[in-house]
Amino acid sequence: WFANYLIDFIKYIVPTILSVLFLLALDVKSVVYEDKYGATWAIFILYGFAIVPFAYFTSFVFKDPGNAQVATFFFNYGFGFFGSLVMTTLRFIEGSVQTAKVIGWFPRILPTYCLIYGMNNIANTEQYADFEGLAEPHSPYNFANAGGDILFMGITAILYLIGVFLLEIRRSKNMKHVHDEYVAPKKIDGDVAAEEKAVGASSNEDYTLKIDRLRKVYTAKNKKPVVAVNRLSAGINHGECFVILGVNGAGKTTSFKMLTGEI
Repeated sequence: WFANYLIDFIKYIVPTILSVLFLLALDVKSVVYEDKYGATWAIFILYGFAIVPFAYFTSFVFKDPGNAQVATFFFNYGFGFFGSLVMTTLRFIEGSVQTAKVIGWFPRILPTYCLIYGMNNIANTEQYADFEGLAEPHSPYNFANAGGDILFMGITAILYLIGVFLLEIRRSKNMKHVHDEYVAPKKIDGDVAAEEKAVGASSNEDYTLKIDRLRKVYTAKNKKPVVAVNRLSAGINHGECFVILGVNGAGKTTSFKMLTGEI
């Protein structure tokens, strides 16, 4: 999964760099004027470091990847987007400024909240100063502005990543070795046996993708282990079209999830 983490971050960082450069090209002064632009870079870059492990960490709550994706999206949209807008609005209501500053620290454990609230704080630096009657605006890095958001995204990026590591270690310790006795002997098709033999006798350099007796067994407490994939072998070269055929429950999806590192 760590390889997936790096790929996800790379996929995030490319459009992020382009987006921040577009802000400069369009001369959006509210977020690129003087030291605001540096704070904008910090917010966007740190968001990538924080949101990827956050999504991985919260995915452990769900059994189904689809449910995890939908729930994470709406959670971030609800608390991250609307929560930050509410907090920004409170900072422009007489009598609620200090309350908003204090309460605003708690949702900062959510990276999306830090992203939206941080950008709002950068854009409204002068407006905050005018409303509060300050002689001059605070720096965008001040904790009253985007400093707190930058700090929390840096901290949570580390904490969520450590959390994912700990959960993975705990899960790996609970894994049990399952013997072949759980697999009933089955007649193997001649072509399948030939492919397994060819792949087993080959070196890793012979194929672009080499699958050698891939196996997956699901275990549950007080239940008999279930073999989802058993001795799948295949050798695939560059440019080849490869298809796995099988009835429902044969293990096709599980096989691809293992190959992509999802499980």
